[in-house]
Amino acid sequence: MYYCHSDIMVYYRIIFICYLFFFFKQKTAYEMLRSLVGSEMCIRDRNVRMGSLWMLREHVGTVRVRPMLHPDTCAGLAGCLRDTDPDVQQEAFHLLLNPELDDQQQVIADFLDRSREKEATLMAGLETLHAAATWALPYAGWVASCIRAPGVEAGEGGVTERCSAQARVVLSRLGVPGARAFADLYLPAPNCATRKWALQGLASSFDLKAAKPILMDHLGSIADFLDEKFAEGDAKLMETALNIMKEAKEAAAPHLGMVASFLRHQDKRLVVAALGVLQSQRAKAAPFGSVVSELLSHPELGVRVDALTVLGAMGRQAAPHVAAVAGCLDRNQLWNLSDKSRSKQCHRIRTAALVALVAIGPSAAPHAGVMADCLRYVPADSPSGQERVLALGGLAGLGARSVEPHVAAVAECLEGSLREEEPEVMYCALEVLEMVGVRAQPYLDTIARCLSGCGGKNWSPHICQIGLRIVARLGQCE
Repeated sequence: MYYCHSDIMVYYRIIFICYLFFFFKQKTAYEMLRSLVGSEMCIRDRNVRMGSLWMLREHVGTVRVRPMLHPDTCAGLAGCLRDTDPDVQQEAFHLLLNPELDDQQQVIADFLDRSREKEATLMAGLETLHAAATWALPYAGWVASCIRAPGVEAGEGGVTERCSAQARVVLSRLGVPGARAFADLYLPAPNCATRKWALQGLASSFDLKAAKPILMDHLGSIADFLDEKFAEGDAKLMETALNIMKEAKEAAAPHLGMVASFLRHQDKRLVVAALGVLQSQRAKAAPFGSVVSELLSHPELGVRVDALTVLGAMGRQAAPHVAAVAGCLDRNQLWNLSDKSRSKQCHRIRTAALVALVAIGPSAAPHAGVMADCLRYVPADSPSGQERVLALGGLAGLGARSVEPHVAAVAECLEGSLREEEPEVMYCALEVLEMVGVRAQPYLDTIARCLSGCGGKNWSPHICQIGLRIVARLGQCE
């Protein structure tokens, strides 16, 4: 039979490709691990062992070579864990952490138990877990157990201070799972010193907001630190417990009694932290309103402002304490504030008090006069535009009958807002004047000037609309 030259070349090419495939194909996992499996795994040459392990690591995850799935891989790596060379142990341990490997859990557990016998082996294991990142998540509990708790001697259990520090680093890298393992192991401890140490460790090594779900599981243990005797008078520890309670919000409700006991504490930081917890509870903090209102005469300005904020968060449940809140707006009761910071401090107090009165609602009607007093534009320490807006909002919430005696103050505020060009204050004042109806008739000239100013100023069209409604209602539209 006759063959053309092109056909012969094709045949040669096919034979050459088959030769390459059969003699130079990529090795399988078993072929790469021949030196690690069964009776052949105890090779004396360290370079051969390390070379096999490095080759295995290099090919992990590739398409053609899947060494982690071979049934003999686990046995081979388990043999390397018994090697006397720490480098071989560490490399094999790293490969065993791969979650794709079958039956590696028991092998790793046995190795971790043995690693406590020597500091060098334990450090190597911790360093490998640190490098393995997410592969180390299933072993966060073991890492937590490598941290030396109070009362444990340096050599006890194979855990030294160096190993303990490394374990902390590993847990911090694991993030929330690391915090959970640490909290689950040490926060329920019956020993007060251990629990104190655990809470301090959580506060210093982990983000409390990120670890919130974990802390909620141990809120009862943390609440014990609200007892000053249990906390041994450690103010920083008690403050940490209060901050955790603040993050817990509704879950902290059963412990509000202990939280409220800090409102009379001499340490300002603990008082402020306790007020923060009560603020997060809103209406649930109402039973402690009397103690909170006592803080309105506290020597520290920040404490007074926080107390007003808590009463405002209670809303209408703070109605029994409305007189104390309104007293914070009295010009004659500014508590001898220094001249240098008088204006700024007055602003903080008045703003917090006005927010609280607005939240309390109609029960603040007897104190409409002090709110109207916040509408003035003189003297130099007069309220800011924000305070005027709040005061006008509070008056609007009281109803027309309560506002009628103070229409002149509202009209004066409208006049001042025109002069100072404060459109937000102007709009709120017009709203109040619209509410009082015919009582606003003596101030139509001021309202008309608001309308004339709308054309040349970049004010909201709502100011013009509400002004026109007032004028039309009073029958004076031109």
